[in-house]
Amino acid sequence: MENLQQEEAKEFYTKIAEFARENSITVNIISIAGEECDLETLEIVTAKTGGDIERVKAEKLTENFANIFSTPIIATDVRMKVYLHTAMEFRNEEEEFLNEQKNIFTKEYGNVTSDSEVTFEYKVKSVEELRKSKDFDIKNLSKIYFQTQIFYTKLDGMKCIKVSSHVQEISHDREELEKEADVEMIGVNFIQQSAKLGRGGKFMQAQAYMKGQQKYWKGRSNVGGKAPKEVKSHLRRGKGMYTMLKAQNEIEENEAQEDDKEEQSESNTLLKKDESSTMSIPKGGKGYGMCGAKRVKGKVNDEMVSKLNNGSKYNRKRKRM
Repeated sequence: MENLQQEEAKEFYTKIAEFARENSITVNIISIAGEECDLETLEIVTAKTGGDIERVKAEKLTENFANIFSTPIIATDVRMKVYLHTAMEFRNEEEEFLNEQKNIFTKEYGNVTSDSEVTFEYKVKSVEELRKSKDFDIKNLSKIYFQTQIFYTKLDGMKCIKVSSHVQEISHDREELEKEADVEMIGVNFIQQSAKLGRGGKFMQAQAYMKGQQKYWKGRSNVGGKAPKEVKSHLRRGKGMYTMLKAQNEIEENEAQEDDKEEQSESNTLLKKDESSTMSIPKGGKGYGMCGAKRVKGKVNDEMVSKLNNGSKYNRKRKRM
């Protein structure tokens, strides 16, 4: 019954989100710290309209209202399309936003402000996929082409499109590439990607991603064997989200173990009934066996939903978790 009610609630708020987006409305949600209001369901509206989720203390409610309206909207009905070279594919993106080859990403963002910033990751396709391509020879590839198309509506109603194309030469000098890397952007991406995985319910993957990034930057640097201060700053800000992801993983693992114990108990009961029965299981028939432990999605509290939402909006201007 609870699951049915939650599905009905999600359907209801999805309709609200679609209506708001069609009418260029941004929906922000303010939640009172210490109380629960099922932000996991309500965030559907903010995600589709480009809104924020603020979790504040009751005495600071007025102050946070002011903060939300301090950054004006600069465009509505925003849709972004990113093209990668056919040798590449996007990583950590939901299937619904990708084409079949996974090298074209398309997503609607609703309304945006001057602070809005989006990062993404990509990688070289598998050897099997590269062999299928007849457009190029990976051994002779020296340049990678990118293009971003942003469709949007200005506040005066004018519909526009902005196209940005870029050619990136391929290099095999890792040390040189790391020296020239935009470490500030890498730090922002670290937070955004972790939050994206968490919001998609991939808590274990998100935790592993954060752990991997922290381990990498701890052991590498352009100067003195330490991570650049810009990256270290972002790593510190991500500690709270990492702690919550770890706690959520532990909750789900415990629930999975409890479910497994219940299934094992039921299985043993059925086996005892079979043993006391005069009927036998025919050859090739099905008996009862213990089910393997399965991971179940635990309920996500409002504090974590708010943290992941802030992580997805994290950028170079808004370094807030």
